Amino acid sequence: EVLEGCGVHLSEFPVVLLELSVKPLYEGQAVMSDLITYMYRSGFELAVLEPCDMDMNNLIILQLDGWFVRSSQLQLNNIG
Repeated sequence: EVLEGCGVHLSEFPVVLLELSVKPLYEGQAVMSDLITYMYRSGFELAVLEPCDMDMNNLIILQLDGWFVRSSQLQLNNIG
């Protein structure tokens, strides 16, 4: 909802940090795959994923911080 509320202003940000949930932790919550798709469609590339919340009893990652960079800001080098 917050991202959708940004509307056209989302394009003004060169970098966006989102908390991405692997599974919904509450009813109606967007999950990681939904948010990654939304950001790609909004012109961003996923640059970094960092675990930020884990279920240590079961060794399961619950949430990650996802850093998204505006695609036009990326400087990709050819590898190979």
